[in-house]
Amino acid sequence: MALKSAILQHGCSARIITEQGAILKTESFSEVVRQSRLQSKLTRSIFTQCITHFRKTTSAWSIKLSFQDATDPQLLDFIDQELRRYPQPQLITFELDEKDVLDNFNAMAVCINVLKSKGVKVSINAVSSGLLTVSRVMKLNIDMLLLDEALTTYIAEDEQVFEFIQNIAKLCGDKHILLLVAGVESEQQYARLSEAGVDLVEGPYIARAAPHVCNKLRQLNNQARA
Repeated sequence: MALKSAILQHGCSARIITEQGAILKTESFSEVVRQSRLQSKLTRSIFTQCITHFRKTTSAWSIKLSFQDATDPQLLDFIDQELRRYPQPQLITFELDEKDVLDNFNAMAVCINVLKSKGVKVSINAVSSGLLTVSRVMKLNIDMLLLDEALTTYIAEDEQVFEFIQNIAKLCGDKHILLLVAGVESEQQYARLSEAGVDLVEGPYIARAAPHVCNKLRQLNNQARA
């Protein structure tokens, strides 16, 4: 499909390549990093590499921030200094997990406002709660929601999952928030998500064994919001 070739944003996170050439995602070793209290150092390293790689391009890219990252004064000061020198901060998206936001709502709301004041975008990831909770998250100063990819598994055959995603898509549309769905593995899932009104998708169906790739799913919707 022609739309599959439209890369809108590069998702940047740590990867480990094994001796056999397999690519391990961050989730495979994130708990070890967290327990070792190395999260902020890893985030700083990835952020520095992204700044260097994308500085002279017009590519949009994103990076995850944990609650530990978002409350680390030294890391936030470093990010602030780098953003002051970055030519197009509006091309950068910081991703925060829904659980971190809900567990530390006031602190994360402050963090989001600080990040937005730097001219960047903010996304809430791993969204899997009910509509009422999602509505609360949508009151924050954010640009995008990323649904938990577990929902994608059932989108093709479960009508309740389809209706849930469709309702969230409508809420996002009303608030001018982009809706991204991860873990798309098949043409059937892609088609149902398009029917539900999702804006962006990522997953093996879009690109395999590579950093996250976002795909424009509904061009007219995105043009209307531009």
